[in-house]
Amino acid sequence: MLNIYRTETSNFVNGNGNRYVLWLQGCNLGCIGCWNQQTHSFKKKRLRSAEEVFQDIQSYKGLDGVTFSGGEPF
Repeated sequence: MLNIYRTETSNFVNGNGNRYVLWLQGCNLGCIGCWNQQTHSFKKKRLRSAEEVFQDIQSYKGLDGVTFSGGEPF
């Protein structure tokens, strides 16, 4: 299950072109200057399966790509 902090279905800032952006919740890296500190907690937000997320992404036409961010998505 993916612990999702937030999604945007049309974003031109987080990558080239029109992006679907998925911010995941939870990170323990502690990077200096992190601008997504609100995503560090591992508290459950919105749990979705990878299949549910994939289906949601596919439902939007005109996307140029997907950006995974966080928290720590990998």
